Amino acid sequence: MNDSTARAFAPLTDEERATANDARPPKGDKTPIIPVPEDAPPMRFRHPAWGEPVATWPYHDADGRLMGFAARFQFETDGQPDKDVLPLTYCDIGQGKRAWRAKAIPAPRPLYRLPDLVARPDAPVLIVEGEKTADAAATLFPDMVVTTPMGGGKAPHLTDWSPLDGRPVTVWPDHDDPGADFAARVAELAMDAGAASARIVEVPADFPPKWDLADDPPEGADLPALLADAAPWMPPTEEDDGPPADEPKRPGFAAYDTWTPYGRPGLYFHGFGKGDPPPPTDTWICSPIWADAMTEGADGRDHGLLLRFTDPKGRTKEWAAPMSLLAGDGSDLRRELLDQGVRIDIQAGRTLLPRWIMSRFPDREVMAATRTGWLSDRSAYILPHRTIGDAEAVWQGTDAPGTGTAGTLDGWRTEVATRAVGNPLAVLALSAAFAGPLLARVHRQGAGLHLVGDSSTGKSTLLDMAASAWGHPREFGRSWRTTSNGLEAVAAARNDGLLILDEISECDPREVGAVVYALGNGAGKTRATRTGGARPVHRWRVVALSSGERSIAASMAEGGRHQKAGQSARLLDIRCDGRAHGVFDVLNGAPDGRTLSDTLKTATEDHHGHAAPAFIEALLIDGQDHGALLADLRAEPGFAAGAELEGRAASMLALIALAGELARDYGIVPWPEGAALDAATLAFGLWRDGRTEGRPEDEQIFDAVRAFLDRHGDTRFSVVSERDTIQTRDRAGWWRDDQQGQRTYLFTSDALKEAVAGHDLTRALDGLDRAGWIVERDHGKRSKKIRVPGRPVNVYAIRPEG
Repeated sequence: MNDSTARAFAPLTDEERATANDARPPKGDKTPIIPVPEDAPPMRFRHPAWGEPVATWPYHDADGRLMGFAARFQFETDGQPDKDVLPLTYCDIGQGKRAWRAKAIPAPRPLYRLPDLVARPDAPVLIVEGEKTADAAATLFPDMVVTTPMGGGKAPHLTDWSPLDGRPVTVWPDHDDPGADFAARVAELAMDAGAASARIVEVPADFPPKWDLADDPPEGADLPALLADAAPWMPPTEEDDGPPADEPKRPGFAAYDTWTPYGRPGLYFHGFGKGDPPPPTDTWICSPIWADAMTEGADGRDHGLLLRFTDPKGRTKEWAAPMSLLAGDGSDLRRELLDQGVRIDIQAGRTLLPRWIMSRFPDREVMAATRTGWLSDRSAYILPHRTIGDAEAVWQGTDAPGTGTAGTLDGWRTEVATRAVGNPLAVLALSAAFAGPLLARVHRQGAGLHLVGDSSTGKSTLLDMAASAWGHPREFGRSWRTTSNGLEAVAAARNDGLLILDEISECDPREVGAVVYALGNGAGKTRATRTGGARPVHRWRVVALSSGERSIAASMAEGGRHQKAGQSARLLDIRCDGRAHGVFDVLNGAPDGRTLSDTLKTATEDHHGHAAPAFIEALLIDGQDHGALLADLRAEPGFAAGAELEGRAASMLALIALAGELARDYGIVPWPEGAALDAATLAFGLWRDGRTEGRPEDEQIFDAVRAFLDRHGDTRFSVVSERDTIQTRDRAGWWRDDQQGQRTYLFTSDALKEAVAGHDLTRALDGLDRAGWIVERDHGKRSKKIRVPGRPVNVYAIRPEG
């Protein structure tokens, strides 16, 4: 490792840690420490993309103790000025370390300026949207206590509104539709908390759009008069939560989380039966369920609802349900809800449940992600069961096997990662597990390793170790038993992450090449809809980790295919046999390789699903230039490459080395500095030494022609002569020698096609011509016309070299 690389991965000094609390990424989960300890350092935070905040507002509890901050950041989006407000709290980041991080105060959160609210119990309360607006309003209306919930209109339901008990409340909304929704929600929450009254200011229609109290009022505006004329808040006419009223609205839906006069908890439809007068009916549809938000993809498609429900064990769950599952009879949606623990009435669920879903229009809106990985601005990373980052986005899909968790990160580090120390192939596999989230940061489309070795050497154990960084080792991994079409949905579900493909022998050898190309291209096929339009194309960036007893080239050859140079650079064959104990070099306390493999398989089942999320959390706040770090590693002597193909392989392995070194720097894995780099350079040497197949396509063509002549040169060729009448069976052509004794073979077109089978003839001629193997030709052509007994014929004059 050169000096610049060593400095990049060197641990922080004590002085650096003392002066930059946010410089070192967190080790594990960020847990807010509430309230902030008196010995905590002053708040310092720098966003990796947006820099330092332009303004901060402290939040305190009722006793005046600091709880955290709201921080405003300014930046550009697509060249236009933009802004965002993030919560900041003092957090336990693992391994005995604490630092300021972008993490919200746990709910219920305090109101802004809460000590002032407590100190003035007789003052009326004014609620606005946003801390900047609250400070401005406090100056405009000094006789009132002004406050706002943390997060503004995003999550007022997570705020503790109990300090408003018995007090008159007025809400002054921003002048837009979200502001009106915010006012209605906050007024209702205030009344639920026991406020004496709630009123809402009506901002005149001629005020500028998005105007708030922090802006200059329009000329002639009378703000005190607007405040005095605020209208009393009126509760909504339809209620579908909480305990039932004396008589629910009919016809209409209502959801109850406790027993009701109509029966058990659940979603009901209150209607009327037949008769005169019609009797009321109360139909139980399913166990309690609510629609908390509307979901929509970034491209305006993939609409859905964020559903909240309770399973039979009383656990509250959320699921972003795609509206497309209601196409047809809606059985796909019912199947998913039933699988997650919702109990549904057999008859009412078929008709009334879809009607309830189609009637829900919640105020809250959330971005829907139909593939895992980074959002387009890389502000958050989507996993099937959590979103890492501060964006309000959720996974909206159904195919996410094996992404659960078990055990702890510390347990995984001790029982799995520690046993990789001293075993370069295990370090390589774990480094590859962390490389997927780096692809977008360094503008790479993908990478892939194919571990080749005899049966029972431990290749599957390496795959289990890598998979355990993301989820359950056996459920997260996939088999090669797939087609290139079936792979698209699998790869999209592993976007910006790790794709495990075990045992290549289970794949149709005719499909292997297509699968390899699909992995590297990062996009599926374009398909037409029934209406003639184009369906959305699956896209992905993925690091693939594969295994098998045969190489990629050997597997393709079994299906009558030749491996192209581009395929060999997309999935690198790494030989795994020849180590001291199967795939392992050291046993780390185990008596033999089989016992070590069994121990690791058990450990990956006991501890999984923690390491990759911890790596992503650290990466989110890592402000280093990862492209520059990758360039430094690529320049290491162990990655010295000759031809372009070798350079691509070296770059791929340098990326995997970077991921492993960062995981070590983040404290996720315990191996020494440089271990991942050493493992990657070892793999580069193994790949380069094993390249007996999968070489550049020209070399494959040359070998094919030589092999054809070795087999048939004496039986299917004869000396060229206009008088020669010798019959040659299955003739491939003729030959002639020059005065120096050099032989030229005159191939017929069909024979040359046979010789280079698996390669396009024009492509083969291009390669032969570049190498100087075509030694005679007619003007403007690659072929030459000669005469043989009874006829002229076009042939290709080939003189092999070597």
